[in-house]
Amino acid sequence: FLYYKRIAILGAGAMGTLLGACLAKEGKPVDLIDSNREHVEALNARGATVQGTVDFNVPVHALTPGEMDGAYDLVFLLVKQTRNKKAFEQLKPHLHKKSMVCTLQNGIPEYAVASEFGKKRTLGCAVTWAATFLCPGTVESTARREKWSSIIGSLNGRVTEQIKEVQRILSIMCPTEFMDNLMGIRWSKLLINCSFSGMSAVLGCTFGEILEN
Repeated sequence: FLYYKRIAILGAGAMGTLLGACLAKEGKPVDLIDSNREHVEALNARGATVQGTVDFNVPVHALTPGEMDGAYDLVFLLVKQTRNKKAFEQLKPHLHKKSMVCTLQNGIPEYAVASEFGKKRTLGCAVTWAATFLCPGTVESTARREKWSSIIGSLNGRVTEQIKEVQRILSIMCPTEFMDNLMGIRWSKLLINCSFSGMSAVLGCTFGEILEN
């Protein structure tokens, strides 16, 4: 990889830990950054444990935001959007002029990210894989492995060599496609979540089970 040698995941909760574990398992070093110190300590002591639709354990390097040092070339953003303001403040000192921030958050987070770091340094990513936090150091993969995929895009719909490299990095984990209509994908996913998430929570079942009935 030419552009992104130093990579971080900011917000290494359930989804961030799953992504980091999958990248580490395939030999791509990445820092897992999270404010939950107990989780960080467990990751460093015992590695990241993934259970559920995939099962494995892999050594990872984890740290809290206050322990970040130097600048990252690429940051995958996975904090809750309600924590964006604080996360942006923590991240700013650890980016350089060519750093890329790729948000995998739910909703339509790209505009907030771009307002802080610039449109040219902002990427969005919608995913079909999912995870649940079980306990410090352990997460559960809740989507079947063959269904995993990611779609990335830029706000202007253009693809560059740097964006292609982010695509290749995410492809280490699962098939990843670039689409020039990122907002179309984002709004589609938001509408699906609005339609099914409430019923899923109330009924205690999956989206698939809702569709089957």
